Amino acid sequence: MPPIEHISSIHDIDFAAWHRDHGIDVVLFDVEGTLTEWSSRQIPDATIRCLEQARVDGIRHIGLVTNISPRKAKRVASLARQISADTYRYPTSLGVRKPSGAMIRDSLGELGVTPEHCAFVGDKIVDCLAGRNAHVARIAWVQRHGTADHWFDRLIYRPIERLVRKALH
Repeated sequence: MPPIEHISSIHDIDFAAWHRDHGIDVVLFDVEGTLTEWSSRQIPDATIRCLEQARVDGIRHIGLVTNISPRKAKRVASLARQISADTYRYPTSLGVRKPSGAMIRDSLGELGVTPEHCAFVGDKIVDCLAGRNAHVARIAWVQRHGTADHWFDRLIYRPIERLVRKALH
């Protein structure tokens, strides 16, 4: 099982090395907190440029795996278009709180890629555990964009993450 790498930002990921040294062809991203601030409808230009460079560096496919409600499917589609995502997944039922290993595996199946050639990037440790569950080759846990957060994440996941970070350092 790959370690979960703690990286300050997606801008600090060496996508060329992931591709060259580890055979990564696909990178799937959580959305809120990872690529955008919570509840945002726009991916920052610097992030879009970073993902364009990732493609130049050898990443063939970029995708989104998010817990944004299926009621907001148009928003997810818009975010996917902004980064020219090759695939995107959101929960098929209400009440799903996190990206799942099944969503990651579905994305890989759509792209015809095995987990050994995939990386997953998220802003919460629980998101990254979905990558572990899907047996992807690389997992990056990045700092959250912005300060806004879902109330459940703020009360449950973020305090747990502070403890995990302390244990890792």
